[in-house]
Amino acid sequence: MITFQKLTDLGVFVATGYICAGTAIAVLGGIPLFTTYFESTFLLVSVFILGVVLVAGILGILIMHYAVRKVGAKQVFEQDILVYIIGMLFMALTLNKAMFLVGLFISSMALPVFFYENFTRQVKVARGGGSKVLALAGWALGPAICFLALVIFQDYGMLTARIIFAHFIVLGFWVWVKRLDTHEQYADAPTLLLHNLPWEEKTSEDTKDNVSENKSSQEANVATKESTASDKAQDEALVKEETKATSQDASEAKEDASSKGSSKDDKDPKKDQDTPLGI
Repeated sequence: MITFQKLTDLGVFVATGYICAGTAIAVLGGIPLFTTYFESTFLLVSVFILGVVLVAGILGILIMHYAVRKVGAKQVFEQDILVYIIGMLFMALTLNKAMFLVGLFISSMALPVFFYENFTRQVKVARGGGSKVLALAGWALGPAICFLALVIFQDYGMLTARIIFAHFIVLGFWVWVKRLDTHEQYADAPTLLLHNLPWEEKTSEDTKDNVSENKSSQEANVATKESTASDKAQDEALVKEETKATSQDASEAKEDASSKGSSKDDKDPKKDQDTPLGI
């Protein structure tokens, strides 16, 4: 049975796919409009825009990688679209070339992770078959609508691009609000950002080696302490035995002396004469 919640979830999936794929076509397909805006050559503008997108994307992935470890995947995947919206806002309201490039840089920082996270999740859902395949509809609608808009209204120049960016802002804000309402936990979100980067793996291995060395050192110290305690206990036992033996020897010597003294008194005649019985 189709419920309102299921329709909302499907709408969010379609809208995110529409934004991701549509933005890519809007930026790449809008290069002829940007060429006029920048008053430069098509080749130079193309290389410059692609360079900005590439650098911003790499930087965004590194930042998101750090953010996921610090605040969790749920917070990052729910709020990353806000970063995208801010960039689109700069581009839609651009007053000069610098403002446009800042907006492009900000949007491109959020787009790679946003693109990967949503596409991976939606593919998992679409594999269920049936109506779930519609989760991928946005990935076809976005490029088609943006391409047609750029071709049909290209005579309006940057106004066409501004309107396209503006409708992405409206759609993105709706997606952000609905994502918060659904309280998703993102248990099916991709874990690529949680994996260690190459230099982190090396650091991790060094840390493991240090921990292993410290553990071995601690075990050796414990063994040394146990050995020392055992030796000390053995020494104390030997001292006690020697003390006991000395005490026994002294006692035996005392008994022998007492016995010899008693025997001497019995043999002494003077002592017998002093007694009353000897009178």
